[in-house]
Amino acid sequence: MSSRAWLGSVVVLGLLGVVGCASPTEEAGGSAAAQSAPADASAGLRFASADYGDYKIVVHEGEVRGSVYSTIGDPEHGGAICSFAFSGHIDEMDNGAEGAIVTAADGFSGPIQGRLRVEKKGEGAAPPELVLELDESPSACMRMMDTKDIRFFGGTKVERAGVAGWAPVIPEKAYFYDAPAGTKRAAYVVAADMITVKTLPNGTVVDRGFVLAEYTNGAGRKTTGYLRYEDLASPWLTGE
Repeated sequence: MSSRAWLGSVVVLGLLGVVGCASPTEEAGGSAAAQSAPADASAGLRFASADYGDYKIVVHEGEVRGSVYSTIGDPEHGGAICSFAFSGHIDEMDNGAEGAIVTAADGFSGPIQGRLRVEKKGEGAAPPELVLELDESPSACMRMMDTKDIRFFGGTKVERAGVAGWAPVIPEKAYFYDAPAGTKRAAYVVAADMITVKTLPNGTVVDRGFVLAEYTNGAGRKTTGYLRYEDLASPWLTGE
């Protein structure tokens, strides 16, 4: 059966290398190299917190959580943004490698289901890859993901102490506060901005409906403060 018959967008993230974009995957059966790869090439592989430029993941308390934030051109002048977060409980697959059934959210459409796995093709030095398969493209990505199968590569392992996950902003403006339920500040983020959600000192994430958030703009300037969790789209972030 053709892979296009059951896959939505496919995002592949290698653990090492240069970020890039490959052509759509081949129909029915994949490449000859994939077909000839040893069946146990991926056996025992594990998720690891890693950075892939526009794509990030963190392993947090038995879950794998990630974000995708990519742009084409200037979004304020006709460009496009692809921005969504995803998460899922880590399970062990039949070959001993880790995998997860994930849910993705972009703040525009309903939750999107998918699968995440660690994969290695062949016994050579090529690094393992993370393969994210979504049943459909998030609404925020429609202008950029105009094929069924899209692959991205690149990334390095990183320590993510204190990072609980990521979430895109839902409203046109979401203001920072100086404390949970505290004073509203002048600083704000806008719809589709990708927020890094930090773990609070007591180990929790949500305090009185607010999360400790960090945003880095295109110039590399960071803004940190508290945002209302209801202003963020994330399948793992709840007020409980």
